[in-house]
Amino acid sequence: MVKKLGKEFLVKTKNIEWAEAYGNYANLHINNEIYPMRTTMSDFILKSRHHGLISVHRSFAVSLNKVHFIEPLVSGDAKIVMQSGEKIRLSRRYKIDLEILVANH
Repeated sequence: MVKKLGKEFLVKTKNIEWAEAYGNYANLHINNEIYPMRTTMSDFILKSRHHGLISVHRSFAVSLNKVHFIEPLVSGDAKIVMQSGEKIRLSRRYKIDLEILVANH
């Protein structure tokens, strides 16, 4: 349940494309809409990991089912291009965890 503009929305975890930390909120991105959820990113990931959401940066998480491709960068980091075309930064610190999860997914 996510509150937005005085309304409450039932958000299905499988519909979340990606999420970003925003202060004490996790902004959930679903079909070009943003739903702010009052939680920390770490708590959100703990609750959502078994639904295919994984941290890719300290401020970003993505749904593995919605990733189109990953573009490596010279720095060792990478860009994740989502099916919607949105580009999310993949920190090299999280890259190994992502590769392991994808191999086992």
